Amino acid sequence: MKRLLVLTCVTAGIAGAVWGAVGTPAAALPAAAAKTCSAGYVHANLSWGEKCLRVGQYCKIKGDREYHRYRFHCHSGRLSRSAAGGNQEWFRLPVRLLPVPAARR
Repeated sequence: MKRLLVLTCVTAGIAGAVWGAVGTPAAALPAAAAKTCSAGYVHANLSWGEKCLRVGQYCKIKGDREYHRYRFHCHSGRLSRSAAGGNQEWFRLPVRLLPVPAARR
């Protein structure tokens, strides 16, 4: 009788361990890979949260040191790849010239 009780307890313990390992819900898994970024973006874990970074986006100037980990700089309020902030591709917008109306006489 004692032997049956011990065998039942051991079996229940093993079943519980197997169930706990296999039955782990997805919500309990680490969220490190939860956010993905589109092509052309760099995934960054900053102190204020996870972000997808790209040249020309708004950034926190005070957080410039954190952007360095991902090879970005934030000196002017926009992300750039150079320390001088010279590659501002976001600024090159197409210019559309409008015709000047003729003067009336």
